[in-house]
Amino acid sequence: MGGGYREFFDAFIERIGEPKQFVRLGSSDEKKNYAAEWAKRGIVAIGWPDLGDLSEYVTGESIDRKLLQDKLKELYYPNDERTASRKAGEIARFYRCNSNTIFVMMEGEQLLALADGVGNNYYDSDEEMANQRAATWKFVFSAGEKMPEKAEGRLTTCYQLGNEENLLFLYDRYYYGEDLGNCFSYEDKDKKRTTEHPPIRYCTGYQSEFERNRIIFGAPGTGKSYTLNEEKDKLLGKENNDDYERVTFHPDYSYANFVGTYKPVPCKDSSGKDSITYEYVPGPFMRAYVKALNRGRSECVKPFLLIIEEINRANVAAVFGDIFQLLDRNDFNISEYPIQATEDMKKFLAKPEQLGGKPEDYSQLSIPDNMFIWATMNSADQGVFPMDTAFKRRWDFTYLGINESEKDLIGKTVVLGSGNTIQRVEWNKLRRAINDFLAKEKINEDKQLGPYFISRKIVVPLEGKEIERDKFIRTFKNKVIMYLFEDAAKQKRSKLFEGCFDNSNRYSEICREFDDKGIGIFHHDIQIATEPEDLGFESDEE
Repeated sequence: MGGGYREFFDAFIERIGEPKQFVRLGSSDEKKNYAAEWAKRGIVAIGWPDLGDLSEYVTGESIDRKLLQDKLKELYYPNDERTASRKAGEIARFYRCNSNTIFVMMEGEQLLALADGVGNNYYDSDEEMANQRAATWKFVFSAGEKMPEKAEGRLTTCYQLGNEENLLFLYDRYYYGEDLGNCFSYEDKDKKRTTEHPPIRYCTGYQSEFERNRIIFGAPGTGKSYTLNEEKDKLLGKENNDDYERVTFHPDYSYANFVGTYKPVPCKDSSGKDSITYEYVPGPFMRAYVKALNRGRSECVKPFLLIIEEINRANVAAVFGDIFQLLDRNDFNISEYPIQATEDMKKFLAKPEQLGGKPEDYSQLSIPDNMFIWATMNSADQGVFPMDTAFKRRWDFTYLGINESEKDLIGKTVVLGSGNTIQRVEWNKLRRAINDFLAKEKINEDKQLGPYFISRKIVVPLEGKEIERDKFIRTFKNKVIMYLFEDAAKQKRSKLFEGCFDNSNRYSEICREFDDKGIGIFHHDIQIATEPEDLGFESDEE
């Protein structure tokens, strides 16, 4: 094989001159395949329109790949240095292409056309594929034709081909292949080469440091939702509200709510009057599934994230149903075991505004590698549903310890009490002292108080270190005392609230005494461990 190619190469240079460079060029984004439009207009192009004109990245006589990489990371890949670097190289290659370049237009492994006579790069800000070059399209491939060897650069934007068998094949078609004419059509939706719906890709090659299926769990107030939101921004980029969906589970939540079901929807009858019909209405899972698959169609693959709050407050076995099987992912992060789609699902997925195509195209469901499912779980909640081992093993569990997120609380104080029992107290020390007492009473950590059991916006002031007194006292009574009284220390009330003496079993009296005594309502050990600063007089803040 190698000898044949070298002999051909030597003869080629002798008879024709400088060899050609065959470059595979992607022609899709998550919205559509642009090949038919480009062929009609006589151009080739690439996306990432927010980059602007590629000529702006030229330093000296060549494009500055590092500058391009930094901009890609800022705009498109904030948490993926590797992809930003790879895409910068591909975009730079597109810019460097010249009159010796022949673009090989492909859809997956299917050959579409060749394009030569490449002109200079120009920028059209009105186009999604904004950096464009003039080119002449040659239709020398029959329908469904593929490379003799496995297609190279399938998941890339602009890739120089190098397989010898493929190059010999392409040289032959370029110089001797018959031009079969432009067979693209915008109107004929039954043609395989439709421009409206690029092929579905479950394995997009999307890389991420984050697990696809993960559950963040811990005691109340440990910052589970806050942590998840911070990592969401790392995965998707800050202020990205388009690439995720959030749902909260509850005891009455069902498979129909989560995945989808037939529901009555308003419509107009044949005479134009208001009426009711029934159609398949997707739930959060199915909506996320469709969006992830559409984002995987693009050469610039983006992730989609489904966030489930309080996952164990619903019966997860019933809510997930057969979708549970899809959570088992293989080494490529797609579902190891596909499941059969119902007829309702197939018809829904085939709608033009969803994935397009025909219902039979979606006989099986598999979660793609760019779909992430993250959840929070509070094991301290009463009345939650247990998870079986088979369900748990399909998730990566991240435990947030009781003190892991306390850094911002240290030194933040509030003035409590009245009269001669005014004290300045650090909320974090009080929280820790209560937790130590609960631990000595053999109350599990998941029943203890996390740093943000009281909302962060209350206990972390925007300025200074002083917590707003009235807001803290109101919240402490309504949340902390209520939780300890009704749940975590229900069997230890008299000991925990020993400072209230005979009133330790009456919630309203405990709250009243908290207004007067502050931390004096608690057990002596808690008061000592909190290390309050005695002020001994009415605060000026009152």
